[in-house]
Amino acid sequence: MPERRWSLQRGAPPPPPASPTPLPVAKIALLVMVLLGDIMSLTVVLPMTPFLVARYHDGPDSTVGYYSGLLGASYSLGQLIMNPFWGSLSDKGRRPVMLFSLVASAFWIVAFGSSTNLHVALFCRFANGLCSGNVVVAKAMMADLTDSSNETKAFTFIGMAFGIGGMLGPLIGGPLSEPADKYPNLPGHALWEARPFLLPCLIVALYMLVDWILAIFLLEETVQSRDAAADAEASYGTVDESNESQAEALGFVDGAKAGPAAPEGGGISQLLRDPTSPFKLVCTSFAIFSTCMSSFLEVFPIFARAKTSEGGMGLSLTAVGLLQAGTGVSGILVVAAGLFPMMCKRYGVPGVYARALVFSGLIAYAAPPILAAFSTSTPWLGLIAANLCVSITNQLCFGTANLMMKNSAPPELAGAAIGTGSSIGLLGMAIGPIWGGSLFAYSSSPDAPLGVVGKGRLFFVVLSMLALTNGRLAFTLPPWPADGATYSFRKTRRLSCSVGSGVY
Repeated sequence: MPERRWSLQRGAPPPPPASPTPLPVAKIALLVMVLLGDIMSLTVVLPMTPFLVARYHDGPDSTVGYYSGLLGASYSLGQLIMNPFWGSLSDKGRRPVMLFSLVASAFWIVAFGSSTNLHVALFCRFANGLCSGNVVVAKAMMADLTDSSNETKAFTFIGMAFGIGGMLGPLIGGPLSEPADKYPNLPGHALWEARPFLLPCLIVALYMLVDWILAIFLLEETVQSRDAAADAEASYGTVDESNESQAEALGFVDGAKAGPAAPEGGGISQLLRDPTSPFKLVCTSFAIFSTCMSSFLEVFPIFARAKTSEGGMGLSLTAVGLLQAGTGVSGILVVAAGLFPMMCKRYGVPGVYARALVFSGLIAYAAPPILAAFSTSTPWLGLIAANLCVSITNQLCFGTANLMMKNSAPPELAGAAIGTGSSIGLLGMAIGPIWGGSLFAYSSSPDAPLGVVGKGRLFFVVLSMLALTNGRLAFTLPPWPADGATYSFRKTRRLSCSVGSGVY
């Protein structure tokens, strides 16, 4: 039997729609609320991590970075292990997976806040990551509810959820940690003194339980509607006449010699092996981006807490939380200003992704150590601006990467594709905190013979170079089709294409 490949095929394009399909606003709003809970369970811990490690670890202060990295990586490691399972299971039913994940995540975030031992805290974060399947399930449900005419606008709300979660998590985790010391008149003083990091975790857990109640009554299953839509279309997207010559020139379509459809079969493993599909390249780049993003998010609180003599800013836990919370506003600004769809229309989805990576490497990641080196007082405006730049590029990269992963697979594999792509990204998110925390701890040690890149600066130099390299890789991705058209992958016999690449 001829080898089956995910290959591009030209089909008869349907008449272009008069206007984009209206978004199911109420359903998307509920998904954003659920997604927000998972994001807050991640970001609420960010500002408190180095302070928790310093409290429960007896080693020297210079080793805080090592253990903070392990604590940050444990959550992502749990997600990495289980996300493919949640994604595949959700292709049979999204709703049950989402309901279970909400309850389990609420339990484990409370367990983490209750811990008074570093080893217990590590286990609880790992278990929380294992049960945190709603990021991939919410993205899959978003894919079910949209089509090519409105998906760019809909996936913008994923960026908004990450932005709001990036704002609310640190805003809760920073000022409300160690409440017995900050608010001595707060009821339950003995509890907060014994469990100094419990209060912010309780608040996030209560929010997730509210989401769970709303989901029980309002959340509808989307797999059935997704399958019906897939059956109604002969292929996933089309190539209109205005793009045919471009597609043929790039080798995406072998003229009129498209092969016949193959029998049903194949899956994500075949998609990853297919050299004509961009899915592997998208996932590889997303893993590198996730490594950079997670390492910065984990190291910045360590850098902000570190003494100025060690290259840091010497900030308090509340100040770190407020500083990180302010940057979450960028997610709201990206949506309110219509920045994401506007940039996608101008540069194409891969073009926006690549430009955001280059911008982060040249400016965003390089700014904090420069501000610390040349400022005589705390450069609040500079630090806020640097974090805003990082946050905005993160929103753009997340939104575009999710779209590319979704459109690199046929609709019946949407959940599995997003789950697999997210898990590959989570490999980077698990590596990032360990690598970043360790490199920062080593380069900030007074015994490290690093000269000008000492005091933690080596981490930011390497991070910027890695982001720029990834940006160069992203510029090799195939261009996004113009005028709202999409190319489609269909199960076919292998085509004789002149260029071994694909589109989304």
